Amino acid sequence: MSEDYRKPEFGKREILLCSISVQKLLLGSRRLNSNIQKDVVIIMTKEVLLSLKGLQFDIHSSDGDEIETITPAEYYKRDESHYILYEEVTEGFEESTKNIIKFKNNSLELTKKGLINVHMVFEENKKNMTSYHTPYGQILIGIDARSIRFEEEEEHIVVNVDYALELNYEHFADCKITIEIRSKKSGYSLK
Repeated sequence: MSEDYRKPEFGKREILLCSISVQKLLLGSRRLNSNIQKDVVIIMTKEVLLSLKGLQFDIHSSDGDEIETITPAEYYKRDESHYILYEEVTEGFEESTKNIIKFKNNSLELTKKGLINVHMVFEENKKNMTSYHTPYGQILIGIDARSIRFEEEEEHIVVNVDYALELNYEHFADCKITIEIRSKKSGYSLK
């Protein structure tokens, strides 16, 4: 081996691009073992910090109630869709809820499985109805998304959703959600 030989160095971006190509190749082949496919998904995920900020204006008040949660999550992008996976723990319960947020262009989907079960679809200028299953019972909710916007940078993504929330066919609140995704290495500053 000559002294001029250097082992190639790959950054996270090159590994992610390579992993996406391998994932497409593996998913196209039905003969491959499903364990290999699962390993490729793990390779292409990126550890991130997720901030979920919600602002809700109920029909009886002009002051909004704001809630923010920051949690570790996994992020990846497949084709034009972005995916965020994270786990949620509810105080007083042992069972957790696994969450998947998927977004692209003018739509966002939130799927919860576990203690709480729901598949919420936010599509700009369209109302979607779904059943929200909780340990206390089931609620029929309507989501009328007015706008869904996102900005993407290399280590930072922000998604803003403005929507009306209905409970059992009655307007309940006007809501805004801000979803921020940052790489763990860039950190998160609490304001």
